[in-house]
Amino acid sequence: MAYSLQHLYAPQPPTTRGQAVRLHAAPDGTQMVYANGRSIFVRNLDHPEQAWEYVGHRTTTTVAQFAPSGYYVASGDASGLVRIWDATQPDHLLKHETQVLSGRINDLAWDAESKRIMAVGDGKDRFGHCFLFDSGNSVGQVSGHSKVVNACAMRPSGRPFRAVTASDDGTVVFYHGAPYKLQRAIQDHTGFVNDVRYSPDGQFFASVGADQAIYVYDGKTGDQVTRLHHQGHNHTRGIYAVAWAPNSQQLLTSAGDCTAKLWDLEARQAVQTFTFAHYQSHLDQQLGNLWAGSHLVSLGLSGDLHYLDPKAGTVTRTLHGHQRAITASTVTPSQTLFTGSYDGRVCQWTLANDASPAPLSVKGTGHSSQVIALASDSDHAVSAGMDDMLRTITVSSQAFSPTAVPLDSQPKQVVMLPKGRMLALTQTNDVLLLSADGQALHRLAVPDEPSAIDASASGDRVLLGFASHHARIYALKDDQLVADLELDQGRAPITAVRFSPDGTLAAVADGQGKIHAYSTKDGSLSISHWVFHTARVNALEWRSDSLFLASGSLDSSAYVWSVKKPMKRIAVKGAHLGGVSGVHFLGHDRLITTGADGAVKVWTLEYPH
Repeated sequence: MAYSLQHLYAPQPPTTRGQAVRLHAAPDGTQMVYANGRSIFVRNLDHPEQAWEYVGHRTTTTVAQFAPSGYYVASGDASGLVRIWDATQPDHLLKHETQVLSGRINDLAWDAESKRIMAVGDGKDRFGHCFLFDSGNSVGQVSGHSKVVNACAMRPSGRPFRAVTASDDGTVVFYHGAPYKLQRAIQDHTGFVNDVRYSPDGQFFASVGADQAIYVYDGKTGDQVTRLHHQGHNHTRGIYAVAWAPNSQQLLTSAGDCTAKLWDLEARQAVQTFTFAHYQSHLDQQLGNLWAGSHLVSLGLSGDLHYLDPKAGTVTRTLHGHQRAITASTVTPSQTLFTGSYDGRVCQWTLANDASPAPLSVKGTGHSSQVIALASDSDHAVSAGMDDMLRTITVSSQAFSPTAVPLDSQPKQVVMLPKGRMLALTQTNDVLLLSADGQALHRLAVPDEPSAIDASASGDRVLLGFASHHARIYALKDDQLVADLELDQGRAPITAVRFSPDGTLAAVADGQGKIHAYSTKDGSLSISHWVFHTARVNALEWRSDSLFLASGSLDSSAYVWSVKKPMKRIAVKGAHLGGVSGVHFLGHDRLITTGADGAVKVWTLEYPH
């Protein structure tokens, strides 16, 4: 049994209010690279649904940058480690790694020869360092700053070697190299300096900061050339990012006033303003950008990536998606995927006709915190959140219902019944029977502490797993639960349960990674061979013909198990860094997985004969 990765839909860059985000582009201008979680994601700018992932870091990644040669990528993380790895081969072999700082790496830069790297950030004894990419030997020091360094840039056009850094101390420091030494400290800014970038031809570099100022300097001497200022058209809040046009004659700036501006260096004024205050203004603050070839991209606090048209002054495309771990997912019969994440965002994906789905954020008032569970039928999806709310989503309108259903306590899981009715399992160990409009019909008394729930396709049987290591099948009669079959006791709390579509088997998974399948006729144990997960099982899903079961676990793996040949399995190891949160079959030969890395992946499966 074999598998292959068909699609990887990358998460959006993570954002924090008031903190700049580094987006960098490949040398040929066709891809962008950024950090999310413990991964580095590289996305095609023309086809952003095409992406690949690097997973070599052991802690939260912060920034990544291609070498000018295109052969290597340098990436940094929150521990101060920088890794240099091969960008041309699928296994991304490590070239070198070095501990640069004792704290977070904020930015990286390569020199024009793809030999030297400057890394800056927050450390105890220093705020940055310059070193050779293949050995880690020092080729200069980052000095002249008294606070965390936010950004760095190295002159991209070769000799004479120059570099520049920007810091929270309001200083831009200019270096001669190599080896790189402080040449002058520039103190034109009156606040935090958030970004600094060299023009592609190396003639200029520009700095932007919290004082709303844009300064342009000579790339060789560090002398100030101009301050870009256009009365009535300046940014009104701090500027977080700056990017140069390929011709080195224009700049793109992104700021906290929910705008991005295009500046002409010769005219020394703003020639276009892009405004993003569409939903909630603070979520449209712009924290990062890049200019790669014909692509101008600006990143909002919401995580949305906006493609800009410099001639028309309009947004031509917006990429939505998750920034944080995906914690819940469901697929409708019409092959519409809904995903919910740690930050409360719910996205809708159309998977029919083998299309490459572009996720859309579900419109309307959603959850204010983590989405715990999702369930769906043909026309609707229901989301349960840590805010103690159930919210209904209409598939056709891609929007939340205006009204939400408040619960007495936090929900654990939710399942759909025929005719739009729902069952909700709560932290108070209640099972609530809800009508299609969310009205509570009955509070069903259940002994013990239920931890997982599912309902049969006909809706007349309910499967409950318990924290006391056992599971039980109930009959749902006259809106009451009646105990029907007791399933054998396991060795750990039950974490996931699922009826097979034909109703003949009940899959029960526990916190130790073991999965058992029971007969729904007499409760006897049918299959006990599915025991290869090494941590808690988070999700179960049957194929439509009930012949295969998929599982996803905290151990980062997904498995596909065979009913007829229980010892046969497809093991998708390392499917999602940090754990798999959801598994769904797409037809017979494809599997969708979601996980803590915020990504959605589609796998092609090859079954045993």
